[in-house]
Amino acid sequence: WNNGISTNFLTAYSTLETQYRDSFESRNINFYHLGFLRSIQSSSKTSEFKFQIENTFPLNDEHSVEAGVVFIQNKTGFNRDTFNIEFSNYSNTGEHVTVFAQDMFRKNKNQLTYVGRVSYLPYINKFYFEPRVSFSSHITKNIRLNLAWGKYRQFLVKSSVLDDYGN
Repeated sequence: WNNGISTNFLTAYSTLETQYRDSFESRNINFYHLGFLRSIQSSSKTSEFKFQIENTFPLNDEHSVEAGVVFIQNKTGFNRDTFNIEFSNYSNTGEHVTVFAQDMFRKNKNQLTYVGRVSYLPYINKFYFEPRVSFSSHITKNIRLNLAWGKYRQFLVKSSVLDDYGN
């Protein structure tokens, strides 16, 4: 862009999937008679997709402003069956959008940053304001002092499944 303005795009995806099988059988030792058989197969999957656009606007050599938007989608699912009969099947999706702006001042070896973030969760129709501020200073060549304060929230997708005992 002109005058040092830049735009960055970020796309990320991660997933974790687990599968396990629980089999149990009981036999009479003398007659090899099958007394009880149980087979349970379970799988769970959690994933996250993230897309971010960030713009940097340098105002001068010591001052720049950044602004952007982030979209995050989290999915979770659980499936459990016994003898190929579906016993439990659960899935949930949660999304949120965050808009942010930050003001960065640099002077010599010091940097001061103010950040304003607003996150919107459509599935509960609620906004969250997350102000943040940080300071960084190079005290020596090998030592840097960092201080930060802010409101940080983590938005989770609820997953709730009961086992055979109600846990």
